[in-house]
Amino acid sequence: MTSQNSSDGNSAFNPPIHDEGSAVQKFIDLDQYPPHYLLTEGQAASAIGVKPSTLAVWRCNGRYDLPYLKIGRNVRYKVRDTLAYLDRQTVNGKEGGIA
Repeated sequence: MTSQNSSDGNSAFNPPIHDEGSAVQKFIDLDQYPPHYLLTEGQAASAIGVKPSTLAVWRCNGRYDLPYLKIGRNVRYKVRDTLAYLDRQTVNGKEGGIA
């Protein structure tokens, strides 16, 4: 479990970060967060399953519709926007879907 930085306004809520067995990458269960919670770039990347640098590239080239906030030089992602992005990436499993 990690603790949140009190300066980001989210210090009252500290959901667990899960470790999947021998995998080095940890993931965040977004269902543990309130919808208004602001994720750091690292937390959002972990929840989606990509590196923070990948999110930076996506922001730069507008490749995916994943809304973010700029607060000074800090980047934050709303939990609800991150969940909506993941929902839009869901493929129904029918033949001819995205491979």
